[in-house]
Amino acid sequence: MKLCNQLVCAVNIQAVCEALALGRASGVDLDQMRDVLLGGSASSWMLDKLGPAMIAGDTSAGFRIDLMLKDLRLVLEMAGQKDVPLPATSLVTSQYVEARAHGEGSNGNQALFRVYDRMTGQNLPRHMAVRP
Repeated sequence: MKLCNQLVCAVNIQAVCEALALGRASGVDLDQMRDVLLGGSASSWMLDKLGPAMIAGDTSAGFRIDLMLKDLRLVLEMAGQKDVPLPATSLVTSQYVEARAHGEGSNGNQALFRVYDRMTGQNLPRHMAVRP
């Protein structure tokens, strides 16, 4: 059951990252957007607890990127043994791999948002910005 929990958590973190990245690119106030989302059906523990840290750029460790990556690899191993395709889990695992490759392994899960910073070139120092 723990692995199923981690699957849901990771995919939810990814969804929060995507929503915040789109909101930021659209010029939306992210704190206000988070408040609106928390009041509706998109509300989640991850949005509530990790959203403020993502918005603030706070990557201090809670549950670390490298630990989630370990769990996601176990999820995919189990899914492979059971012949259960998990496309969303495969995608988010690749993003955790990228986060770890960029030195985020010891940071909290909210550091996954930095993957979106790199993909969009937003919220990075000018010399680090990469446009797709």
